[in-house]
Amino acid sequence: MSKHSTRPPNLFLKFFKWFCDPRLHKYLEGDLLELFEDDVNTRGYKAARRRFAWEVIKLFRPNILRSINGQNKLNQLGMLKNYYKMAFRSFKKDRVHAFINIFGIATGMAAVILIVQYTSFEFSYDSFHERKTDIFRVDRSIIREGSEPSRYRSTTYGLGPELLESVAGLQSYVRTHPLEGGAVITTGGGISSQKQFFEEQEKLFFVDQTFFETFDFELLQGSKYQLVDDLRSVVITEKAWRKYFPNIQEPTGHFLKIDGGRYPGRFRVSGVLRDLPQNSQFAGVDFFLPLKGLLTAEQYTEGDGWSWSNFVTYVVKDPNADIDGIASSAKNIINDRKDESERKVETNVVMTPFLDIHLRDQTPAKGITEQELSFFLTIGFFIIVVAWLNYINLSTAQAMKRAKEVGIRKVVGAARTQLVIQFGMEAFIVNAIGLILALVISYFALPLLERLTEHSFKLGEYITFSYWLKLGAVFLFGTVLSGFYPAWVLSHFSPASVIKGATSTKSRKFGLRQVLVTFQLIIAVFLISGTWSVYQQLRFMQNQDLGLQVDQVLNVRAPFVYENEETVTAQMDLFKEKLRTIPAVQEMALSAAIPGGEYNWSTNLEVEGSDDEAQGIQMMFVDDNFHTTYGIELMAGRFHEEELQSIEHQVVVNETLVEKFNLGSPEEALGRKMKSGNTLLPIIGVMKDFHWNSLKDEKIPTLFYYTKFGQNLSVKVSTENLAKTMAAVEAHYADFFPDNPFDYHFMDEYFNNQYKEDQQFGTMFTTFSVIAIIIAGLGLFGLASFTLSLKIKEISIRKILGAKISSILMLLFKDYLFLIGLASIIAMPVLYLLLKDWLKDFAYRIDITPDLFVMPVILLAAITLATIGYQCIRAAIVNPASSLRRE
Repeated sequence: MSKHSTRPPNLFLKFFKWFCDPRLHKYLEGDLLELFEDDVNTRGYKAARRRFAWEVIKLFRPNILRSINGQNKLNQLGMLKNYYKMAFRSFKKDRVHAFINIFGIATGMAAVILIVQYTSFEFSYDSFHERKTDIFRVDRSIIREGSEPSRYRSTTYGLGPELLESVAGLQSYVRTHPLEGGAVITTGGGISSQKQFFEEQEKLFFVDQTFFETFDFELLQGSKYQLVDDLRSVVITEKAWRKYFPNIQEPTGHFLKIDGGRYPGRFRVSGVLRDLPQNSQFAGVDFFLPLKGLLTAEQYTEGDGWSWSNFVTYVVKDPNADIDGIASSAKNIINDRKDESERKVETNVVMTPFLDIHLRDQTPAKGITEQELSFFLTIGFFIIVVAWLNYINLSTAQAMKRAKEVGIRKVVGAARTQLVIQFGMEAFIVNAIGLILALVISYFALPLLERLTEHSFKLGEYITFSYWLKLGAVFLFGTVLSGFYPAWVLSHFSPASVIKGATSTKSRKFGLRQVLVTFQLIIAVFLISGTWSVYQQLRFMQNQDLGLQVDQVLNVRAPFVYENEETVTAQMDLFKEKLRTIPAVQEMALSAAIPGGEYNWSTNLEVEGSDDEAQGIQMMFVDDNFHTTYGIELMAGRFHEEELQSIEHQVVVNETLVEKFNLGSPEEALGRKMKSGNTLLPIIGVMKDFHWNSLKDEKIPTLFYYTKFGQNLSVKVSTENLAKTMAAVEAHYADFFPDNPFDYHFMDEYFNNQYKEDQQFGTMFTTFSVIAIIIAGLGLFGLASFTLSLKIKEISIRKILGAKISSILMLLFKDYLFLIGLASIIAMPVLYLLLKDWLKDFAYRIDITPDLFVMPVILLAAITLATIGYQCIRAAIVNPASSLRRE
């Protein structure tokens, strides 16, 4: 391990240097560093860092702190020291309320720091590129009846060159294309050194050479301007280097064999990139292949560059160029290139800013949105506000106990300003201790955030200097605000009145304290209702009938390494026959794609003989057993049957396609012919609608075309003795396809993986909501304990006069129940609008029903009454004689 990597936490080292007395610093720091080095050797690096942080916190005490000197006068120094002592005496005297205040503020600030840490990361996406504001993605949309129903990020590969040649103000273009279906990658060398893995398509991209000149990714080996000039070159990342060439110092010049997609072969490593930053939209890509090599594939050599819309195109404009004018020119170019039959529908072009793609993408995309990040920031604000409200409530509630102290100080000459400074200093100390503890909590809670988000962080990473200034300003403002009002209240006591035993504060039916408690309860209603609604929506999506069965279906990746398709098809047939000898195997089907993944092909269709314009559909390639393996119901006609396939392009469609093209009932749709260009596609069957993707997406008109070979073999198996079944499947696979890795997954896990981002959002939302509710509950606990201590005499007298315990409890509870009801009435209209806005992003969503509001209110009432109930019961059952004697 390098010397740099074994340093103690820099944040805590600087903090120690800041507060430690210079006369003690060099001795104590040496001891701390020596202890840290010993811990690294005995406990490990991470444990050593945690212990170092804790030891620094333990040293933050009066006899270690540096002295206050310089321009301060002696009496000012003495006064400040006195305030400091009085503050800690006050904390010691009322430990419970001091703990509630400090713990609440520390936890609240820690939650805010973690939320800012995460949101800063998400907002920082792609901000490290030098030309970031000049890069745009070319998106297109189809305009129908004056509206833009959907937007697509895909374009033709001829668009980029045409734009650069014809449109003024453009400097360059970049095209990207994933290696569809993924690939098996194999290193060269002998059997002992050979590495072979299946890589998903998201990890392999075809790119232009300008990709490396446009985007600022650090190059470790190779020439930035010649990385994919060779049609058989590949650029890899450090991660791929470590995976495929772990014992080679310079992988450039070595070869990788790539099997899969339209451009397989042997590729020479021409460059190595440092692992792409986490906050890049290309972060998951590990292999970059030459796009001009892909264009030599038969699919593209037969066209003129305007037939296949499956590329993503980025353009780089001049700093002063008008992007709207460029978009208008691109729109004209695309529409002018259409043939007569395509001109029924107009295509619009939108230039999406590169920095907007991650959070504000208008094309179908997965991932967190700007709206969801705003939710987190709002929760963070609520959390810290609740903590500060706790401090204000408890401090003003304690005014009675501090009244005599204030009165005596005023009698001996203390000015009101001095009293405000004293109580303000108490607030500052509470918030300062809270902030220090918050940094400690954040440091140790960072691994939890990493597990929730599946990203790695360092405390403060991605948070810009301006963000730190804003965060500091919020904390400073909150400290002043939370300390000012209690200080103002306490400093306004009349000396004569308080020494006689009275204060100038009178109990009001609905004073500021009740307003603040109501505001806390409104926040609690928002968070509980929000958490409940998120949970209900996630449960709804996961429990909804999909129209197909993904349970007990094992997906085995078909072989990618083979001589020719005819040979591998024959081998696959033999492999399937062998699998049928396994007792647990029930059904199996080959397909080019599987539920929960992408579609195989997008195209436009029209009905033969109809004057209606062509409409977009999705196409899937499946064999004759696909519908039985996944339990999909056939509404009319038949499914593909291998022995009945002819030269006609017979297809099966879903209900949504029948409805979209107005084909009548499923039975009436049979025999109708769909038209794609000059190809006629007779419909032989109609399948019941099912969800190919998550319930966030609408059902899409889909056409199923017959194929004898696909990249996925779906095997429906019994779950009894699953380990034995898996071992048998793997053994047979190795026998038939020894040159391929055995890659598999279970379809229920694969399908539900689509909800991962929603589950992460729900978990984080719930976690931070619970923190806010706990802080609010602690505040209510402290406020109730203090309020009840003032009502002991009243409760005792009521008991002596014959009041029942139940009536006393109702007397104590009713004020809180009233505040809960008021908070709920205020919160509900706003909550309804927020829920409606959030749910609109889901194609299939829960209804906004009364239970989404009633259940959270009941839960809040239960939490509130449970928080104060124990104290109320103790106060109600206490012996009245003992209470009156103490009074």
